Amino acid sequence: MGIKPDSQQPTTKKTKAIFYPPVRPADGGTHYTSLMYFTLLFIAIQPFSLSLFFPIFSSFVLFAFFLPFVVRIIFLYYSLWLSVLVVNFLVFLTSSRTHKIFSSSFIHLPSSFTLLHVPIVIPPLLCYIYTMKKNIKKSPRHLSIAKAYNNYEFLNSPHARPIRVLAELLEPQFRFRKYNLRNTVVFFGSARTLSKQKASAALKEIEAQLARKNPDKNLTQRYEQAKHNLIMSRYYEDAAKLAERLTRWFKQLGDDCGSFAICSGGGPGIMEAAGLGAKRANGKSIGFNISLPQEQIPNSYQSKELAFEFHYFFIRKFWFFYLAKALVVFPGGYGTLDEFFEVLTLLQTNKTKKHMPIVLYGREYWEKLINFDEMLKWGTISPEDIKLFKIVSDPDEAFDYLKAELICHYINPKKNIK
Repeated sequence: MGIKPDSQQPTTKKTKAIFYPPVRPADGGTHYTSLMYFTLLFIAIQPFSLSLFFPIFSSFVLFAFFLPFVVRIIFLYYSLWLSVLVVNFLVFLTSSRTHKIFSSSFIHLPSSFTLLHVPIVIPPLLCYIYTMKKNIKKSPRHLSIAKAYNNYEFLNSPHARPIRVLAELLEPQFRFRKYNLRNTVVFFGSARTLSKQKASAALKEIEAQLARKNPDKNLTQRYEQAKHNLIMSRYYEDAAKLAERLTRWFKQLGDDCGSFAICSGGGPGIMEAAGLGAKRANGKSIGFNISLPQEQIPNSYQSKELAFEFHYFFIRKFWFFYLAKALVVFPGGYGTLDEFFEVLTLLQTNKTKKHMPIVLYGREYWEKLINFDEMLKWGTISPEDIKLFKIVSDPDEAFDYLKAELICHYINPKKNIK
């Protein structure tokens, strides 16, 4: 998807740079050291201490250093200690031979002390391991900082607009070089134009509804629009046929003549027909999609590796014109007229030095829509401006004109291509 307008930019908390405060000794470091020292001291001096002293002393240490943890281990701690007392009592009741076995296994320490003190060391060690693991998760010792190009809150903000514009300018260039595409023939036209099959099906459905009793006024208006859609559907079929013929010819030319490809806005209608024609010829087609609230639905015929999604109209127009060697304008609305007249203005004002043949397809539509003769009569355009485009109504005528212009201006004239 394209980047949203600045007023709709999302705020992504997950992408903020996170700065963790440094870990202080009071956060657990001192506790770890003190507990370890206590454990080592406890093991070292236990043969010389009284049996009842260490349970009390270790309980005090646990209470002082791990108050939230005491309740969890107190039952286990004293259960182990009481169990050891029972075992110790049983040892004294056994024979002297058994007593010697217990004593010799602990390097000549008295069994009464050894069996009592060994389990007492376990709870402090468990406390140490548990608390160390818990505090490491809570308090990382290293800063975690997001790089600027990974900070999506910044990249989607107004401050990073120049970066987004530059990305839409450079990323298509990267892909065009990767797939060795340098020339295009651009198809413009209405996104609302239906194929003949879809237009016929829609008209038949409305006619079936009209056959019922008491049709409403809205249904009558839809019927009139459906009839116009069926008439306009011929432009969909002609666009597909023209794109197919051009693509087959481009494949005959090969890469030596500049790697031509069909290009469109990537949406439905005439744009879809252009992609369909290229696909029928097993060729590639470029789709310059743009994020819009309606109509702009990417069609399935554009080549996936050459399908783009723009946010900024002016960058999209730049890429339409930059690679274009010819332009075919089918009947369309405001967007089609905008693109057509902008290219005419560039050619009229000599802002480009390349030759750009323009085909206005559909004489009955364009001559009724725009009266170029009246513009010439009133002096708003010159006679040379009329020669900037050619009006045709047949796909074969359009193909012959485009082929002759492309060979003359962009393809090696010495190469005999039929």
